[in-house]
Amino acid sequence: MRIAILSLFLFALMFGKSQSDTAWERSSEKVFVTQRIAADEEIQIDGKLDDQAWRHADFRSDLIQRQPYDGVAVSEPTRFAVLYDDHHLYVGIYAYESNIDEIKSILTRRDEESPSDWLYVGFDSYNDNRTGFGFGLNPAGVKSDMRWFNDDGQDENWDALWEGKSAVHDDGWSAEFKIPLRELRFSDANSHAFGLQIYRNISRLGEEDWWAYWPQNESGFVRHFGGLVGLENIPRQRRLYVAPYANTAYNRSPALVNETHGEDYDFSRKMGVDIKYGLTNDLTMDVTINPDFGQVEADPAELNLSAFESYFSEKRPFFVEGSNIFHYSLGFGDGDLENLSLFYSRRIGRSPQSYPDADPDSAYHVDIPKSTNIRTAIKLSGRTRSGWSIGVLDAITARETARLRSDIADDYTETVEPPTNYFVSRVQRDFNNGRTAIGGIITATNRDLTGEPQLNWLRRDAYAGGMDLTHNFWNDRYFVQLALAGTNVLGSTEAMLNTQTNPSHFFQRPGEGAEYLKLDSSATSLSGVAQKVVFGKSGGGDWRGAIGFIGYSPGFEANDLGYHQAVDNQMEFIWLGYRKNEATRYYNSIGINFNQSMSYSNGGEKLGFNLNTNGWYNLPNYWNINMGINYSQWRYSVNLLRGGPRLYIDPAVNGWWGMETDFRKDWMVGYNGHSGQNLDGSNWRGTSIYTTYRPFYNVVLNLSTSLNHSIDNTAWYANQVDDQSGENRYVVAKLNQRSLNTTLRVDVTLTPEFTVQYYASPFVTAGRYTQHLLVTDPESEEFNQRYHKLQGSEIAWDESSEEYTVDTEQDGVTNFTLPHRDFNYKQYNSNLVLRWEYRPGSTLYLVWSQGRTDFMEQGDFALREDLNTLFSSTPNDIFLVKASYLFNL
Repeated sequence: MRIAILSLFLFALMFGKSQSDTAWERSSEKVFVTQRIAADEEIQIDGKLDDQAWRHADFRSDLIQRQPYDGVAVSEPTRFAVLYDDHHLYVGIYAYESNIDEIKSILTRRDEESPSDWLYVGFDSYNDNRTGFGFGLNPAGVKSDMRWFNDDGQDENWDALWEGKSAVHDDGWSAEFKIPLRELRFSDANSHAFGLQIYRNISRLGEEDWWAYWPQNESGFVRHFGGLVGLENIPRQRRLYVAPYANTAYNRSPALVNETHGEDYDFSRKMGVDIKYGLTNDLTMDVTINPDFGQVEADPAELNLSAFESYFSEKRPFFVEGSNIFHYSLGFGDGDLENLSLFYSRRIGRSPQSYPDADPDSAYHVDIPKSTNIRTAIKLSGRTRSGWSIGVLDAITARETARLRSDIADDYTETVEPPTNYFVSRVQRDFNNGRTAIGGIITATNRDLTGEPQLNWLRRDAYAGGMDLTHNFWNDRYFVQLALAGTNVLGSTEAMLNTQTNPSHFFQRPGEGAEYLKLDSSATSLSGVAQKVVFGKSGGGDWRGAIGFIGYSPGFEANDLGYHQAVDNQMEFIWLGYRKNEATRYYNSIGINFNQSMSYSNGGEKLGFNLNTNGWYNLPNYWNINMGINYSQWRYSVNLLRGGPRLYIDPAVNGWWGMETDFRKDWMVGYNGHSGQNLDGSNWRGTSIYTTYRPFYNVVLNLSTSLNHSIDNTAWYANQVDDQSGENRYVVAKLNQRSLNTTLRVDVTLTPEFTVQYYASPFVTAGRYTQHLLVTDPESEEFNQRYHKLQGSEIAWDESSEEYTVDTEQDGVTNFTLPHRDFNYKQYNSNLVLRWEYRPGSTLYLVWSQGRTDFMEQGDFALREDLNTLFSSTPNDIFLVKASYLFNL
């Protein structure tokens, strides 16, 4: 916390001084001159645009079509005007329509994407060509807002307090916006110039019309905004929002009943407050005290059999809003590389990392919290008049304890997660008219482990820092990205040994090629570095491409507040893409990509070589087809044996394909499939079907289901010590796994402020292990030399111990045992949420959540029986009422 307070003080001192406005040049020549509303005029926000002020306004109608036909005249005219007073911007847009009955008006909850007609206005109030704020309305009055960052990055989770209404007329429809200036960010100056963009979507034509037009083959977004001038003598905007909340939860489950808890229910109550304060016109401080996220949808169910943790997206409002400011990527593109970052907010409030070591003979019942309570979090974010983007976040989580209760022994508690302070500071500075950005990040995780010897395996302190640079050049058609980061973690020798031997590092890995890894059992710290260099072409013409290098040293460890999987990797990649985005009689858009990547460990071990091509074809009727194929050359896996030697992996080929019908229709259907084959006989395939159906203008149903089947002939099974020779033995096996995942979502919108949402997702997976293989020569290219199949009297099932005994010498003496790992795992999660925004920013939630879980140590996949078992299992029901009230001060 001392670091956070010092940083906040330094930022306030640094950026509180008077500085001159940063005046960037805009690429668009279009300029709109706004007018101040007369003192005796008032605009009533009803969507009709019939107030006196609008009759005096200067309307423009010079929009240009960008899709499906690039740079041609619009199909339907659109008029707009912008007015202002001391505290608001007013935007009126009139969309003429020659086919009134074909105006697409869909009623959804706020910010829900739909194939409706839309009218949007965007402002670059910093006038920096990189940051924008967007506001949209559809004919049903549904509001949408978003924030753009780094020119073309979009944050749809940004929510502002503003008014907007729409109205349908005989010759079209109109939208009226009243946007408080305090919701935007701009400098304290007498005269202002903003960026301005007006956008119209005509659903029936698939048409996009823009005021400040730029060609489809040019990259970027905010930098193409036109200009908004005439804003004079705007006073400093006061921003102070205080939103206290209270909730009551009722948890009912037969599983709550035990020897010391006779009831099958629990009550809980919670109170807290969220505060938003504008320090200046361009800096905002957010504070949350004792936050609650009970209305947030549960994570999707899964059974993770890998050595690495899964990545889940952030859904909690406090951390979602403005998250782009803290983004520091060590990856590029999509896939696994997309999520590599020094800041992963899901670490804050994570599930406890420890579990009590209770004596099983004492008959203790363990109550352990599912998450860590966040006491308070503070966030400072904004963009200064001199081009600095800043983000500072500090969060404190509470000590979490497990309660161990018994009717034959004394109850006691044990700490399972220590009190922790999380801190992240991110800064960026723009130059060269927004084409160049240089930034840095610092993160810190500090755990209080005093008096907690059972937690000595946790790292006490973890620090990370990095710098990055992005530069666009040659008319913004080419770019360079550079990043350099370092980490340093500290703790007891036990904690450092645990870090060195966990799946991200595996310093204990023996055998050829691993000589450069040094396991130090006396270490009390560990350091590492990561770097990224990418050069690419993002605009101008139909070709795109990039070439890059991303690398991690063996000691790089950022998982205390960031996210990564295995490190000790140096990877290069090449991407080349061709696309045509302007519609013709044969297609709306078409594209193809070619990719190559190669990776090595820091010891020079070949970890992968991949070639793939993929493409898509969007038909004139808006159906879409996509497909791709990938070839993976032989490689070494340095983590499949989980601390064992590197293992030769045979070449593989896999492909994927899909199609989707017109998303604008009331009923859309999509299909995806994939299949792959490894030279060792392993194979996998899967299919998924999804659909969206709108039976009424205010009801939408989304249903998706996927079925996957894989046969992995060399799935990791166990690492054991041979009792006779003392050697480490590594065993893999054939895993035959089937999985079904279905998700249903139903949204009913009674008004834009009153919605009912239902989410349900059953998940079933089962796997059976057979054909146990003993690794004999891990580097051999020949399968039968690499593995020895345990068979006959070499392996036997012991009913009494419920494990396999292995006698490699067949001399009647057991060398080691193997656990039984067959599984049948089922989970069901559902949420029913009634949300009523009874006044702007004030919300009432009624929530019913249900969870069911069942696990059996058998590998049969029998769908009907599995689902019957799942829905017959003990449910855990939570009923929650949460209310918040916004004080707009």
